[in-house]
Amino acid sequence: MSNLLSKASENYKVAHSLIISGNNLAPSVHCSYYACLQTTIHILLEREKITPDVSGGAASHEYLIAELIKELDKDYVAIKEFNKIRDLKNFRKDSDYTAQLITLPTAKKAQEVSLDLKAFFRNKFGIQWI
Repeated sequence: MSNLLSKASENYKVAHSLIISGNNLAPSVHCSYYACLQTTIHILLEREKITPDVSGGAASHEYLIAELIKELDKDYVAIKEFNKIRDLKNFRKDSDYTAQLITLPTAKKAQEVSLDLKAFFRNKFGIQWI
């Protein structure tokens, strides 16, 4: 397993445990999102669509998302499924950058989206985090 996939797995596990505890719900959303973004970066690096310097923060998250959509090459079902990452990104923006309180239902919704994306990564790319 690559270091990025190990980090993705760690983030997913942390998000889950924070939701179970009912505490620190904002970080749980953050971790759910980053588990999926790190998996996206891993795929792009493996397919040589980006270089390590781009994956290290020089590119916006939206750029990385758009690059993976290009890889899906008109597979509209897969594109629709992967686009859920934008919903997760919006949850993460609320979690990290607004005064909005992250509730348990919001954290669970973010986790549900990350589970959908986890299944997408497994089915489309053969990637398993845990």
